[in-house]
Amino acid sequence: MWNKAKRIVRDNVPSSEVDLSEIEELRLVERGREHSLIDIDDSESRLELNLDALGGEERQEFVGEIVETFETQHRLFSGDPNKIREATSLVLSEDEIEETVEFFSQYLSSTYIKLLERSLSIDRAWHIRKFSRDEMKDYKKDIAEDYVENAVGGDHNDAYTSIHMASSGYYNEDGYLRAVFLNLDDEYSDESVDYSRIYATILDESPFLVTVGDDDEVQDTVSDFVERIEDADTYRFDVEFIDGRAQAGWNRETLEEAVLVIQRDADTLNYDCTVKPGETIYRLFPGSLSGLTLDP
Repeated sequence: MWNKAKRIVRDNVPSSEVDLSEIEELRLVERGREHSLIDIDDSESRLELNLDALGGEERQEFVGEIVETFETQHRLFSGDPNKIREATSLVLSEDEIEETVEFFSQYLSSTYIKLLERSLSIDRAWHIRKFSRDEMKDYKKDIAEDYVENAVGGDHNDAYTSIHMASSGYYNEDGYLRAVFLNLDDEYSDESVDYSRIYATILDESPFLVTVGDDDEVQDTVSDFVERIEDADTYRFDVEFIDGRAQAGWNRETLEEAVLVIQRDADTLNYDCTVKPGETIYRLFPGSLSGLTLDP
């Protein structure tokens, strides 16, 4: 794919204007026919190729190669080739994913951006083609193993946290993570902020998210909530809420019972409950809580 991109660049840009030997990253974008075919960011050693500006046949050929590369290298999609190719093509052309990746690229290292992009992609692909539960487990495991292999100090749970945050909408335009980063921008405009370190903390400690899995008991979930409530004031950013999220009937019951235990023990506690097809969400507000005596 890189060789094809280089050929396109050489065919369309005078050799005196670009030195491909300095390019470290190739980014494929879809910005409409009115935008230029090629955009080079020298400061990031990045070349962006606008697929929309390619001729129809050449674009189709390029997209086909992208899909094949995406499937074979990342092993993210398998099974029925026709359905999966359709899903992959649609995911790669999602404007929302492109915009989200572009936003967080201002703050995060390439390792985190790759994890973010794959987390978003598997979520969108699931909406296009409903994978089975076992398939989703395999795909998530692939993403986690790839992250651990390529990230210094990377942890499987960090990758799973990213996947959960993507499926829960925290990266979206109105998502909580955007607010966290933008608020840090405003509050520390005159200081240097290590956003990658802050993001690493979010992945590791999941300060505003509790996910209830098949193996979690009620007491495990209570402890997860209490630990996050106690730590809510220790971060450089505001933890405005703590979301408990559970899918499947048994996990929903576990979450509901855990919140009931916390509510019974506390003097005051404000929370919201949202029930969706396939998921229950309890949003607890740490600032409203008082009198809690439970130990994590």
